[in-house]
Amino acid sequence: APYGYVFAERCEVELIHTRHILIRYAGAKSAPDDLERSEEEARALAASIHAEIEGGADFAEVAREKSEDGSSERGGDVGVVGRGLLAPEYEEAAFAVAAGELTPVVQTDYGFHIVERIE
Repeated sequence: APYGYVFAERCEVELIHTRHILIRYAGAKSAPDDLERSEEEARALAASIHAEIEGGADFAEVAREKSEDGSSERGGDVGVVGRGLLAPEYEEAAFAVAAGELTPVVQTDYGFHIVERIE
């Protein structure tokens, strides 16, 4: 390279495919300024949505209706991403479950997430 020698080593990249539902609260990162929902209210709403999905509701439909994230248009689909690209709490929960399973409600700086790992 123009600035000297570079040594590179290929390493395995851990990939994961998830979809999620995000419930924001006032003060969360990227939350609208006019959002008045408290953190406690957001946690309760996320828990209610989680129970709805565990009860058999279609994840993608619920995401389209209730998620407060741009991925809602795609049924919450975040796509396939490598480790280190998402919020650490989100990743830790997502990598801890098997494909087809939901994580518990996960809190990040953006709010509360209901995450489903996809095949």
